[in-house]
Amino acid sequence: MATISQSLLPSHVFGIHGKMRDGVHFVDDTTIVYCAGHCVVWWKTEEKNQKVVCGTAETETMTAIALSHNRKHVAIAESSLPDRPAVVEPKKDIGDLTKAIEVAKTAAFEIKGPVISIFDSVSSKKKKVLMGGDIGSRAYVSLAFTHDSRCLAAQGGAPDWNLVFWSLEKSKLIASIKTSTGPEVYQVQCCPTDSNLITVIGDGFAKSFRSTDSALKPISTGIGRREGLRFLTHVWLFDPSALVDKEKDKSDKKEESICLYALENGEVLYTEAGEIVSSISPSGGLPGAGYIEVILQFSKGFISAESGGIIGIFEKMDDDNFKRTRSFKVDANGTKIVSIAVSPGEELLACVLESRQIVLVSFQNSEFYKPHEVPKEATVHGFHAEGITGLDVCHRKPLAVTSSTDKCIRVWNYMEKCCELAKYFPQEALSISLHPSGFHILCSKMLYIYFQPITLKTWEIYEPTMVRSIWWSPDDTSMITAGIDGAIYEWQLRDLKRSRENVLKGCIYTSVVGLKDSNTFFAVGSDHKLKELDENSVFKEFFFPVLLTQIALPFGSRLLFAGTEFGAVRAYRYPLTGEFYEVQAIGSPVTRLIVSRDSSLLLCGGDDGAVVIFDIRDKEKALASHGARHDKDASYWTSEVLVLKADLEEVKSRVQDLETQVTEVQAHCEYQIRLKDEGITLRIKELTDISDKELAETKIKYETIIQQKNDKELEWEQKYKALEDLLAARLVEMEEQYQKKMLVEVARYTALENDKEIQRLEYLEDRAILTEKHEKALVDITDTYEEKLEIQENAYAKLKEEAAQALLDFEEIRRQMEEDTDKEIEDQKEKYDSMVAAEKETVTRLKGENGIMRKKFSEFKKENEEQREELQLQFEQKKELYEIIGSLERDIAGLKKDIQERDDTIGEKEKRIYDMKRKNLELEKFKFVLDFKIKDLSDQIEPREAELQDSKDQIRKMEIELERSHAMGSKKDLAISQLKLKLQGVMNEQELLKRANVQCSTTLRHFQHDYYELAQLITDPEALKSAVVSLFRKYVEEKITPYPVDEELQKDTNRQRDFLERSVAGLRRKLHKEMAAHHANHLHIMQDNVALIKELNELRRELKIIKLNQQKGALADGSASQHRANTARRLSLSKSVDEQSTLSHQMEQENLRQRVMQLENELSLKTDRIKYLEAMIQELELVQNRPKSRGQLPPMDGVSTFGGLSTTGSMRTASPGKKTVQIMTRPESSPSSHGSSALSAERRPSVD
Repeated sequence: MATISQSLLPSHVFGIHGKMRDGVHFVDDTTIVYCAGHCVVWWKTEEKNQKVVCGTAETETMTAIALSHNRKHVAIAESSLPDRPAVVEPKKDIGDLTKAIEVAKTAAFEIKGPVISIFDSVSSKKKKVLMGGDIGSRAYVSLAFTHDSRCLAAQGGAPDWNLVFWSLEKSKLIASIKTSTGPEVYQVQCCPTDSNLITVIGDGFAKSFRSTDSALKPISTGIGRREGLRFLTHVWLFDPSALVDKEKDKSDKKEESICLYALENGEVLYTEAGEIVSSISPSGGLPGAGYIEVILQFSKGFISAESGGIIGIFEKMDDDNFKRTRSFKVDANGTKIVSIAVSPGEELLACVLESRQIVLVSFQNSEFYKPHEVPKEATVHGFHAEGITGLDVCHRKPLAVTSSTDKCIRVWNYMEKCCELAKYFPQEALSISLHPSGFHILCSKMLYIYFQPITLKTWEIYEPTMVRSIWWSPDDTSMITAGIDGAIYEWQLRDLKRSRENVLKGCIYTSVVGLKDSNTFFAVGSDHKLKELDENSVFKEFFFPVLLTQIALPFGSRLLFAGTEFGAVRAYRYPLTGEFYEVQAIGSPVTRLIVSRDSSLLLCGGDDGAVVIFDIRDKEKALASHGARHDKDASYWTSEVLVLKADLEEVKSRVQDLETQVTEVQAHCEYQIRLKDEGITLRIKELTDISDKELAETKIKYETIIQQKNDKELEWEQKYKALEDLLAARLVEMEEQYQKKMLVEVARYTALENDKEIQRLEYLEDRAILTEKHEKALVDITDTYEEKLEIQENAYAKLKEEAAQALLDFEEIRRQMEEDTDKEIEDQKEKYDSMVAAEKETVTRLKGENGIMRKKFSEFKKENEEQREELQLQFEQKKELYEIIGSLERDIAGLKKDIQERDDTIGEKEKRIYDMKRKNLELEKFKFVLDFKIKDLSDQIEPREAELQDSKDQIRKMEIELERSHAMGSKKDLAISQLKLKLQGVMNEQELLKRANVQCSTTLRHFQHDYYELAQLITDPEALKSAVVSLFRKYVEEKITPYPVDEELQKDTNRQRDFLERSVAGLRRKLHKEMAAHHANHLHIMQDNVALIKELNELRRELKIIKLNQQKGALADGSASQHRANTARRLSLSKSVDEQSTLSHQMEQENLRQRVMQLENELSLKTDRIKYLEAMIQELELVQNRPKSRGQLPPMDGVSTFGGLSTTGSMRTASPGKKTVQIMTRPESSPSSHGSSALSAERRPSVD
């Protein structure tokens, strides 16, 4: 099979499923996907070409299709082959029979249930196959994706009607449930806002299910009250924008759970959250509306397909109700609409009719369509509605002709992929043939064979109800016939005699073909065999479990094609070896199979009315493919057209008239355009002069504003310097206050520690007392409520007994009364009239007693309910007490845990204080190191000040340039706004002129009419005089009353205005999108600038670390010359950093200001660092003894804190000369308080 694989490639399909619900979908604005035959078709409506994908092997047909909400996936459901006994080739030998049975078993179908294939909607490639599970049927009747496209709901068919829920990510069956016990199920849908909510409808019911982890559970809804009526369709309505903002705004849930149900009585139910809110009338006040069969949502409401081929459009009103606004027909004969789909842009509407026709209508112009009329813009793509009975191709033109049981004959152009001609006849054609010229078609209405040679004599070969297939020899000298009697005959047409025959009783032959220049021919029949016959014997035969219905053999090819009973097409290698390549084509048995004259195309017709075209790829013979035929000379096909001479002359005269009209219209349009251009030129000149004048005035204002801006900058710089001095003084003052506060806090901490210990002891005593009291109170309350409960139970039992006894007494009294009444009635029958009054009194007395007993019973019942409520209240109080006890116990445990954590924290802090004081003893040894660093920092201040001054100058220049650009932008915005206002004025003036022109034209037209009436009175002087006087008074003395504008002209004007308004709205939306994109781009640039500044700061921090390492090297070597070299290296590195900073000056003004502030902060930090080090050296002389630490660590003498602060750090060693020095480094302070330090060897202390 590998040698002939891919020998058949589907290229086009003429047909569509006419009974599949929701069988057509728009992948994008120009691509439609649907099922035809046993293929999936992606049809591009503008390019008029198709992409065809055949179905899965060993399946019967396609039963359902669904498109995901994101339009990325297409799901196709295919039914499994019907169960039937295995067909075994009969053999005489027992051993051969056993072998044949084993072969038949191995050839049995592997697929035992329906299959769901998932395709990519763009590339049309198959991504996943879902099969297996307990479906309980051969097919799925409906499919639906969840809104997130992660799961798929599939409704199985008869007899079990199981609903299954698939996970597409895992290709796994999640859950299944039986939805019907017998009535037919029509449709399944998934809620767009809740992916676990699934609804199904059918004949007399509508149900809802919710999916859990491993099951589908039914949900009771208000729609169940309408069960018994046939539900035709239903759809969920949702707002896509509301789904996007669902997490942000959860208050508006009204739009998220709306579902519409259409019933067979014409009613449409509007439901929210499963409850019926209202009912929508399909008529909407418009006549002729019937019941709704299909519902589809669009942006303003929903579209309905109604009985009689009517499309109704319902829009949502302000009161959240739907109203039918317009309607139109898609078929003049009122054919039922099976499926509808609208493009994503809502420009095109596709409708599938029950007669297998596709109708495309422009949806955006639907408001101009008239009710009960088919729009002129509608395009109908027709196909056969029933099975194909005849198929033939033309030799001289790319035409194919088909006949069907729908009594229609269609002519197809398989090059242009269109139907060129279609005609219906009173009777169906059983076979058909096309003349080589393409101008004549021969069809038969009975099972006879006719042929007519050039001599115009007619011979008739009569075989009633026998012949099923005929094959003509290439030279038309003989033919081969096969029939249902198992006979194959070869006829010689010269003498009308049979030359060969082969008869097999019990076999019904369905197709026969011969081989050119050979005595070999091939036949297939009901015996499941493909036979190759030579002369009068069978040369070869091959048995297949699947019945072959039709065969075709191209001239000169090495392939033989056969159609099967399940709609597949096979390509066999010739000479026959038994191997074949199979593709799925038709969803029913193949009824006709034919090859084009150039052997490049294979046409296949089926019992479902579909015609599939395959490209033949025979690599060994290198035949011309279907794609290569486009490159041939155009003379390959004849261009003859059959037309009457009178029609041709009429067309020529019509063309001449149209050309004359076009010339006149062009001249008139050119003249009008010239007039408009002159007027526009003058207007532009006036506007240019005005703009130049305003520009000069704006320049003067701009120079004045610049001068004011410079003055303001000088003023703010002075204020800025004064503010810096003030802040520096405040900073020094705040540091001194902070040191004093820390000393106070240390003393306070010691006092609090003592208070905490006292409170802890008191807490332990109080807790023990409270626990004892609580246990005692709990025991007392429990005993009290148990006693009350026992009393209430006894009272309840007593009341129950009294109520039962009262009921028994009542029943006994009633029974006795009934017996007495019956006895009195029997005794007093003859005295009926005298006893009526007594009987009425008896009845009244009984009613009174009965009412008393009922009143007592109601009182007993009321008392019983009060006792139950009181008992329930006591139980709730008991439960609250238990909850209070539990909360108190949790509070006790939390307090214990808090005490333990505080003890651990105190121990850690005391240990840390001990370590820090031990390290502070060594700080006195490093005074000479600190003096050296102070001198080094003093030397670095002057270069930094120069660098800061240069940066300020650069920033000032950049600010001036930025202000200039902002001023230019504002000036341009002002000019644009003024031009817009002027343009609006021009448009208003133009509108006034148009109205005046229309009024003048109307007046002139009426004046011409009056003048014509005046001319009719030329023979009557008196009447002429009076008419002239009235005409003078009407148009000169009196005010002219304008006649109403023509209604058609007004409609055209309104239509044009609506079109312009929609265009303006579209341009505004486009402008908003571009502005949003520009804003996003601007934000992205700002974020990049911030990231670059952060990176620059990191580089500077690394540079400072390098400087610190160099300083350490200078201290270790003890050489002044090396220190100068390191200083020079630091200066060079500083210059490189300055070069990088000059590159960043091209950023925006805000980033430059941040850079200046950072440099100033760094300078101030260095100054503060020097002061801080000097203060620390002075405080090294101070030594304070720390307080005792509860005996855990021994006290240390000579340990002091700097300003009340406890410091931590790490030890570093340096060896200047022969001495070994340990340097204590301090941890980094937070960047929010002081920023990064210039020296990483010394860092500020952190306070715990």
